[in-house]
Amino acid sequence: MVTRNPRTPGARHHFLVLPIMLILAILLLLDAPGRADATTGPSSPTPARYKIALKLAQPFRGQYSLVTGGRGSRLISGSMAIDLNGLDYLFGISQFRSYDAQGHQTTLLLGLYNFHLAARGQMLVTIYDSTDSLTLGHMTVTQKGHGDLVGQITLGRQSYAVHWHKNIGL
Repeated sequence: MVTRNPRTPGARHHFLVLPIMLILAILLLLDAPGRADATTGPSSPTPARYKIALKLAQPFRGQYSLVTGGRGSRLISGSMAIDLNGLDYLFGISQFRSYDAQGHQTTLLLGLYNFHLAARGQMLVTIYDSTDSLTLGHMTVTQKGHGDLVGQITLGRQSYAVHWHKNIGL
């Protein structure tokens, strides 16, 4: 007879989430936003709409953890990575854990591309779904002196304040 602890009904589910998330993140990085697949050879990155000088792009490269998500966003946690693709355009991936409308925990993977400077030190980024086929919104962030990014995410008609802590610079 098998008994389950009622306090951890999804323990096995939680055990599998991290490896699955890691695999999905790697697959997304391999197929970054703006990639073009061809039948004649391997896929290669396509140019973003905006080219940022490497000197200006460098401070944004790194791995980040979500410190705070705006009120009403239902965010639990998040992580983000920003780097350069093969054509030296900034691209990224973000992962969020949140509560859906029914109160269940869910994970969302998003692609980040078309980075461009909106004002001095302020970066505007287009947010795509995990298949890079649908634009979901935008993120505007300003880098603080210690490397953290502070700004807001706009998805549809909703905007949320965000604060990303820079864990590792690239």
